[in-house]
Amino acid sequence: NHGMASVSYFDETLSLGASLQRDDGYAFAGTDDEFGNPVSLDYQDDYQNVFFDLNQHGWRINGAYYKQESARFGFNPWVWLNGINETESYYLDLNKSHDTGSGELNFWLRLDNMDKNYHAGQFPFPADCNSYSNIPATLCNSTNQSNLSDTTTDLFNTIKRQTLEIQFKDRISEQLSYIVGGSVENAETTPLTFIYLEDGSINPNAGFADPHDSVTAAFYGQLKYSINPDLDSIFGLRAENNDDAGYSGAVPRIGITYQVKPDIYLKALYSEAYRTPVFIEKYAYTPNFLFGDVDLDREKINTIELGLDAKLNNTNTLQIALYHLHLRNEIVRRPSVTSPPANEYYNAEGRIMHGAEFDWKSILSDRLELMLNAAYMTGKDKTQIELQPSTASDAPFIANTTINLVITYKFSNNWSSSLSSQYIGPKEYVLLPERGGVEGEIDAYNLSNLVVQFRKNRHAVNLTLRNLFDEDYTYPEPVRRYIDEIPGGSGLAGYLQYTYNY
Repeated sequence: NHGMASVSYFDETLSLGASLQRDDGYAFAGTDDEFGNPVSLDYQDDYQNVFFDLNQHGWRINGAYYKQESARFGFNPWVWLNGINETESYYLDLNKSHDTGSGELNFWLRLDNMDKNYHAGQFPFPADCNSYSNIPATLCNSTNQSNLSDTTTDLFNTIKRQTLEIQFKDRISEQLSYIVGGSVENAETTPLTFIYLEDGSINPNAGFADPHDSVTAAFYGQLKYSINPDLDSIFGLRAENNDDAGYSGAVPRIGITYQVKPDIYLKALYSEAYRTPVFIEKYAYTPNFLFGDVDLDREKINTIELGLDAKLNNTNTLQIALYHLHLRNEIVRRPSVTSPPANEYYNAEGRIMHGAEFDWKSILSDRLELMLNAAYMTGKDKTQIELQPSTASDAPFIANTTINLVITYKFSNNWSSSLSSQYIGPKEYVLLPERGGVEGEIDAYNLSNLVVQFRKNRHAVNLTLRNLFDEDYTYPEPVRRYIDEIPGGSGLAGYLQYTYNY
């Protein structure tokens, strides 16, 4: 059951929008949890949001309110405990721009707030452990210290951020321009607390029991130099200092664009980037469940990309990209060495990946258009090799080949249709040692959708048919990595949509 409605308004200075969705999703099944218990979970994805954007007299103000209620496999390590996860958030972004002759000075003030309420179900273990035969009895006894008859639990957490950013950009000459800027961000989190609904008492196994905050100061700069009319270059640097993670070091970005002939460009790009650990990865401490690491290092990535961007003629465009990336200090979760085992965050060795992407768009006739893109990716998951040195070196749980095809046909001025098809190639998997260390392959699948549209004056009606051939497909589980077969997904579904432009 799926329902969705939205409304939007826009003019030269103001945009407003709101949307609402109610979606019962589908029944998820197809793999066992860590203790070998069968999984059966009804997905849900409900949301509502309001957005505005005002741009006038050098001021730009935009903000949004968003609320989502979802139920998905993988919130905690034991799937039958999952309940509804509620996320409620808002942000406000104020920007003031000043002209300074040849340059421009910008100020930003950003405010973000996110409240999380996870209806975790019976956490960390059900009061009646006999319902789940594979859970060791010692774990059941040790984690229900209050001897409650109902261990149903909610989790609460609020994260706030305040950011001030200043940026200046100017042109020194026709050939040379630059941007410099800096920002200061303060992030705060309340304790990650579990509360028993039976009596309102605090579950002693908090995600983390204390509030935390961190301040991050960042600086960036960029130079753009036109070597000649056909050759442009860009060089940029960024660095930050976080009072938890320390100094990041300056990371560069370098780019060169060459115009071979009108409408045909070659690009060469090199960049480095990092990701600072978030609060849950550093401070989580829940026995039998999850441990953080206060000494986590930043993830770092190096990327090289070569690209072609060409308008071949009035009806055909082509894009090709080749890339190579090296991810180091990847922050991942794995079973701990504690007894009983939990999950813990740690810095893994990372991965080395490379691949190619191809995108072609063509207007075949006045009525027929085609879009085709394809991607191939391969590499090594060095973390997986670290865990299981004797097993596969290729990165598991990643489809090497992905192909998308969209064909649009216009029957008349009022009627049109669009057929889209997506092919996801097979994925290798390597289960963790405690799951048997088995290697195998998850099947490929092909999803096809059809949209038929009727337009007249201010009215439009769309009929959408999704998953035309009722395919099973893999729902992505990038953290858990226990899926060794396609678990299913939404079957053939039909949607009817009406739009009216006032």
